[in-house]
Amino acid sequence: MEIMEYSELKYKEVREALVSYIRSLADKNYQQKIWVNIEIPKNGYESNSNIVINGISDCIDWDFPEKSLGDILLNDEEIKLLKELLNLIDKVLDSLLYDVPDSKLIESEFWEKVVAKSKELYTLMTNGKSADGFFEELSGSPSEIIT
Repeated sequence: MEIMEYSELKYKEVREALVSYIRSLADKNYQQKIWVNIEIPKNGYESNSNIVINGISDCIDWDFPEKSLGDILLNDEEIKLLKELLNLIDKVLDSLLYDVPDSKLIESEFWEKVVAKSKELYTLMTNGKSADGFFEELSGSPSEIIT
């Protein structure tokens, strides 16, 4: 079964949350500013790797993302890329033994692959949008950032 239209999805809000989590994984500048430097945009937005990884897990079945086809995911290509991303995240977490600060996480051996795969998936799920600039979108002008 392959759903091709966004309007046919059962849980659009969950998809939007998933897309947001994926975007935060795809933007290293966002990760550095929010996860490591703890710069909080004016609107009070907070994030860290635990929130993002757990959020993805709340949106889909980590081990069987294909179960989300038609409910959250549109097609087999989204499933394929999501599975690849989840496998990369597992590799990173396994290599770091899970309990490390975000500063170490984003400098780990496999993290650039997580960022690259997230960019690819985000672009697919948003019909070609770039993941870059997430922090700037959230914060408005630089003078509005709370540190």
